[in-house]
Amino acid sequence: MLQDKIRKHNLEHLLEADSAGTADYHIGEGPDRRTLTNAAKHQIRISHQGRQLQTEDFESFDMLLVMDHSNLKNSLQLAMTETHRNKIQLLRNFDLEENGEEVPDPWFGGEEGFEEVFNILDRCTDSLLHYLKNNL
Repeated sequence: MLQDKIRKHNLEHLLEADSAGTADYHIGEGPDRRTLTNAAKHQIRISHQGRQLQTEDFESFDMLLVMDHSNLKNSLQLAMTETHRNKIQLLRNFDLEENGEEVPDPWFGGEEGFEEVFNILDRCTDSLLHYLKNNL
C-alpha cells in the first residue's frame, strides 16, 4: 500500500518502501489470498514475497515501522545500536483517527478483518506520507 501511494504521489525519487517480517515462517511466500483480494478491491496491486528483517535493513532504511508489540520487541532485539533502535516505531503512531497501539492481525478472521486492517493502514500511510513530505 505504501509503495502504491509513493508511486501515485510521484515520490519514488525520494522514498523507498519495503516489507519484512520478524519471524521466518513466510520467507519466499506471496501474500495471503485475502490480502490480495482486498488490495484488488481497492485497486492496489501487490507483488511481494515474504522476507525476514535483516540487520542490514537498519542501515538501508531511515524508519522501520512495525505492526505490533511482538514485532517491536523482535526488531529492537535485532537492532545493533541506539541509532538503529531509534528508527523503530509502531505504525499506529501515525494513526490520527483512532488511538490504537497495534494493527490487529486478521489472519484467523474473515474478510471483514482484512478490510479493517486495510482502513487502518490506509489512514496510517496517508499520515506517514504527510509527515514525510513535511520533514524531507
